[in-house]
Amino acid sequence: MKLLRRSLLVLLSLATLALVFFARGGDGIVARSRSADGSAAVTLLSRTYKIDKIYQSMMGPFSTMSGVRLSDSGSGHLVWLTGLDSQLVDADGRTLISREFFCHSNLTFTPKQKSMLPTRTPSTDERLFTLIPGRLSIALPAGFGIPISSDERIDYYTMSLNLNPQGSVVPVRFLTNVHFSEDTNNLKPLFRRCVYAFEPIGKASPHMAMCMGSADGHPGAACGPMIGKAASSAFVASLGKTNTIHWLIPPGHYETRVNVTDQLDLPFDTTAHYVTGHLHPFGRSIKLVDKTADKTLWTINAEDFSDKLGVAHMDEWSSTEGVELFKDHQYELLTTYHNPTDKPIDAMSILYLYALDKFFHVDAPSTPANTSLAAR
Repeated sequence: MKLLRRSLLVLLSLATLALVFFARGGDGIVARSRSADGSAAVTLLSRTYKIDKIYQSMMGPFSTMSGVRLSDSGSGHLVWLTGLDSQLVDADGRTLISREFFCHSNLTFTPKQKSMLPTRTPSTDERLFTLIPGRLSIALPAGFGIPISSDERIDYYTMSLNLNPQGSVVPVRFLTNVHFSEDTNNLKPLFRRCVYAFEPIGKASPHMAMCMGSADGHPGAACGPMIGKAASSAFVASLGKTNTIHWLIPPGHYETRVNVTDQLDLPFDTTAHYVTGHLHPFGRSIKLVDKTADKTLWTINAEDFSDKLGVAHMDEWSSTEGVELFKDHQYELLTTYHNPTDKPIDAMSILYLYALDKFFHVDAPSTPANTSLAAR
C-alpha cells in the first residue's frame, strides 16, 4: 500500500511538473484521445515564441519536436495518418490568438530512421503534412490515409512570422492535433507529392515576362523580362542551387508557368484525392495543368486579410472519387500574383497533392527496409 501511494505521489509530481513546464513555454505531447471506431489524435504544444519585431516569411522563430510516437497502444502495428490541424495560442497554451503569426508547420518522419513499411511509396522529402497561412488544417477524404508503422517516429516543425507592427511583444505557441486511425480494414493508402514554382537567381526568368500595369493586360502596360532575385536562402536541392523557391516580385502583375513533371515523379498512373497550395500575400491562384491533355486539373485560390498584411484563406480540394494523373503526361504549374505596392514583394508557390498509392499492401511485412527514408 505504501509503495502504491508513493508511486501515485511520484506520478502526481511528474504531472504537476509537466503542467508547469508547458505553462512556462516547453513543448511536447499534452493530450491523447481515441474513439471506439479507431480514430485517434495526439495533441502537441510548441514552446513559446516571442514576437517582438517584424519577421518576414522563413525568418521567424522556430523549433522542432522530435521523435513523437503517435500510438501508445502496443508496438509495431499499422496506423493511418488522416489529418492535421493547428491553432495559435497565448503562452498559457489555451487562449486563442490571431492566426496572422502562422508561417508554416511540417509533420515529417524523424530523419535517418528505417522505413518500417517497405511497400509504401515514399514522399520525395519525408514530409507528411504541411500547414501554411490560410490553411491551418488538412483532413484527407473519408476512407483514405497515409500508412505508417507505430514504430516510426515523427517530427513536428513550427515557425512563426509577423508581417504587421504590433506595438507590444506577443507570445505565440502552436497547439496542434495530429489525427490518425488504427482501423486497418477500410482505408485506402495515399502518398504525398509537392511541386514548387521557382525562379533563377541573377538571370532572366525563362517562365514569364513581368508586366507593369493592370492584371488584365490593359493597353499601356509595359512588359519585359524579370531578373530572378532570391528572397531568402530557401532552396530545394532537386531544383539546383541556381534556382530559388522563394523569390522577389517587382510591382505589377506576375504570371509564371513552370514544368513540374519531374517534381511530380509519378511512379504509376493514379488518382489524386486531396490538393491544396501555398501562396504569399498578394498571391492570386495556383493551377495545375495537364499539358498533354490541355486541361486545368485544379485551381487553388488565395484570399488576403482585408485589414492587415497576410493570407487569410487558401482553397482546398477533396474527393473520394479522385482525378486521374498519368505517369507519361506533362504537367505545368501556373502561378498568378499581383503586386499593388511600389516595392518588391517576396513570393512562393507550392502545390500539395495526395494520390492513391498502388504499391502499398496492408498485408506486407512490417520490417525495416535496407535503406533509410532519406536515401529513398
